Amino acid sequence: MIKTKKGIKVIEFNARFGDPETEVVLPRLESDLSEIIFSILNHKKLESIKWQQKGLNLGVFAVSKGYPTKPVFGSLGDRDSFKKCPLAINYAAVKREQEQLFSHGGRLYLMQAQAKSVEEAQKKVYRELQKMDQANIFYRRDIGKNSI
Repeated sequence: MIKTKKGIKVIEFNARFGDPETEVVLPRLESDLSEIIFSILNHKKLESIKWQQKGLNLGVFAVSKGYPTKPVFGSLGDRDSFKKCPLAINYAAVKREQEQLFSHGGRLYLMQAQAKSVEEAQKKVYRELQKMDQANIFYRRDIGKNSI
């Protein structure tokens, strides 16, 4: 969605599990996703789908320098620095060699926070992203800035 002078407009529908939009929505699902999928595939009636009602999720993707055309591969640092992060991290193009993590593509990982407000979630995510090794990554610093 995009906020325009004429109101909110839908510019794209995404339903892939690896998309940033999906990665922040699915953790809010309280119902069993496998039961939902099974019901749909077997043409069974869905009783209800339950979602968390309070708060919000905000996620920021860290990507390789050079992304999207020529991503730079390299060290992301010690695996322990990621383990210590109090926020949820969903890995994408990251590989592990012993106790080191390395970029292995464009989109590397999405770091996300649950919070009561956009501002609180932003503070959490950007504070933790700043603690990570910045040598081979970059990320947008405006996620949620002009939120509705």
